[in-house]
Amino acid sequence: MGFPALNGPKKQAKGLFVMSIKKPWRAAASVMSVIAATCALSGAGIVMALSHRTSETSVSNSQAVSATADSRAVRIDGSMNVYNHLIQPIFIQNCIMCHGVNRQKGHLRLDTYRNVMYGKFGHKVVLPRDPQNSILMRRVLLPAWNHHRMPPHGHAGLTRSQITLLRWWITTGAGNTGTLNSLHATEAIDEAAQNELTIIKRFMPQPITRIRGEIHRIEKKTGVAIRVLRPGQPWISCDASRDTAFNNQGLQMLSSIASNIVVLKLSGTEISNAGLTTVNRMVNLVYLHLDHTAIGNEGLSHLSHMGHLDYLNVTDTHVTAAGVNAFKRVNHLWRLWVVGAR
Repeated sequence: MGFPALNGPKKQAKGLFVMSIKKPWRAAASVMSVIAATCALSGAGIVMALSHRTSETSVSNSQAVSATADSRAVRIDGSMNVYNHLIQPIFIQNCIMCHGVNRQKGHLRLDTYRNVMYGKFGHKVVLPRDPQNSILMRRVLLPAWNHHRMPPHGHAGLTRSQITLLRWWITTGAGNTGTLNSLHATEAIDEAAQNELTIIKRFMPQPITRIRGEIHRIEKKTGVAIRVLRPGQPWISCDASRDTAFNNQGLQMLSSIASNIVVLKLSGTEISNAGLTTVNRMVNLVYLHLDHTAIGNEGLSHLSHMGHLDYLNVTDTHVTAAGVNAFKRVNHLWRLWVVGAR
């Protein structure tokens, strides 16, 4: 029984497919850098940092975007830099996996303002004050079935708020210094900005210094091995595979640090389909090991919209070909192990 093609080459093993890339950890690092570039925490407030490109897109106003620690709504103000806070995150979330440092599909890079405005071999894809004739704008507005649509078929298109902001930015001159006030943002633009920034907040990892005590508490109660992947970064790995008795209740305890988890190893544990609703809240998850567990198609469906997931191992589970169909909607899923599944 064959699986539908997803993203990447396929190799047949025991009648099932293995999706693979040569350097999966490089892919994970790439996704982690995308997440890190999209947002950073500053106390109880949110500041779009994009720190790896500070020479081009430095953000000096730490109060441009703020939110209370327990509120999902984001408060905006007119001093917000439009390109840094609203436009570049659109490119980071939707474009730079194919048009960034590691890959330049069609010889186009959208990872810096300079590259966006340079276009392809000097041919502009953004025409200031002319969104109708800007190739970038025209491509994102194409229907999903059109093979010229960007992002391409199989990837979620831009949201209505993102399209509104992108069109407005081009209309106002496609600059990188304007603020909401200086560009005379309308109420509709303010609403679109708030929508996007509220969504971004869901992906904000907590500073390790803030959750260190919680990490120790979880390790003591569950036996999960939790490791900070890189000093100075908020990303962590959780390994429960050493404890075969680890179950859904233990998994629920990870909810308090869910946004920091990028690697989760549940191999051989007692988790069930219902437990994967907790995993679905780990919005920055890149690597997930579910091999040698009792999960099946129902559980797999809970993960079908996890946009950062790159690696999934469901070897020796109850997952079938029908269950894998849901993953056609997963962005950037580059390795899927299903050897020995049913």
